Amino acid sequence: MKSTRRTWWWLVTLMPLLARAEDPLEGAVLTVFDGRGSRVVAAGPATEAPTLMVPGVDGPRSVRIEGDWSDSVGQGHVDVSLGYRHDKLRWNIASSSSGRDTPNILSELAWRQHSAALRLGGEWVGHEGLSLKGEITYAHAGPWGDVRDSDYALDNRNGEWSRSHSKPGGGQSLDFSGSVGWRFPLAQVLSLTPRIGYARHTQDLSMRYGETVLWNQALADRFQTGQGSTGTFAGLTSSYKPRWWGPWAGMGLRFQPIQRLTVDAEVERHSFHYRAEADWNLRGDLAHPLSFRHEGNGSGWATSTALAWQIQPGSAVTANFHWRHFRITDGTDEFFGAAGSTGETRLNEVRWLSWSAGLGFQHAF
Repeated sequence: MKSTRRTWWWLVTLMPLLARAEDPLEGAVLTVFDGRGSRVVAAGPATEAPTLMVPGVDGPRSVRIEGDWSDSVGQGHVDVSLGYRHDKLRWNIASSSSGRDTPNILSELAWRQHSAALRLGGEWVGHEGLSLKGEITYAHAGPWGDVRDSDYALDNRNGEWSRSHSKPGGGQSLDFSGSVGWRFPLAQVLSLTPRIGYARHTQDLSMRYGETVLWNQALADRFQTGQGSTGTFAGLTSSYKPRWWGPWAGMGLRFQPIQRLTVDAEVERHSFHYRAEADWNLRGDLAHPLSFRHEGNGSGWATSTALAWQIQPGSAVTANFHWRHFRITDGTDEFFGAAGSTGETRLNEVRWLSWSAGLGFQHAF
């Protein structure tokens, strides 16, 4: 009986101590060493999933062991920007399919327009270096700019007998580009990424509010019948819709001089097929809505530069600049008559020069 009472007395005495022993680390401290030095933290029960430092092409990164293993596989970002875009497009045709008859430049049109551009892009880079990148841009032109239409009677733009000006009036552009590459670290702050990709560009160009500023009736009689004159003309709603598509190869350079600043620069060499369809609505001798079609192959260059300034982890403000110069030579101009006839002449050249600048926001994932 005395032995039983003694056992209960020890249990009652040790109960508070056993309760306090549920967490043996209570009140303990740890000294933690990281890249910023050492710090003292209190030890206790884990309330968050543990983390792991994972090396990547842009330096080490902390990921949660519990469920963020995608971060250890790769990392990426999406960005959106709004800015200004300037486009110049010019084409001219010969008077024959060979291009050797006079005039060697029969007619030439040149668009110059100003647009607001919205750009959405993104990139994902695996920790071994695989890079997937895509970008889409929409641009809408305002009523500013100019369209010039000139006709010539002699070679090399001599003997101009007609010249008119109009406004671009609400043209639109849509650009898409996607690529795959491999990022090679060259130094702690520098990397190089060879890429191959595919791009497609569509444009809807228009002409409004026309005015003839030059007319030479004597030269005009060699190419058409009827009288003409200078002055404004009503009802102009002509359109020209180019399409460019094809593969490209390029190189990207990333420079990160400080942790918060990243600079990306790229250069691309494009090869493409070109097709454009036009509706010259005031030409009664041509069919509508398809008056003529241009087709050919060409090549060109595109470059870009982008800066990202980190404002907080995972978020950055951006600035970007893009430049493009595409050209085709020796294409075809197939025209369709109002009575159902067709004909063909040489498309001497198409040139497209474009540049844009924008500001935006970037989110990393």
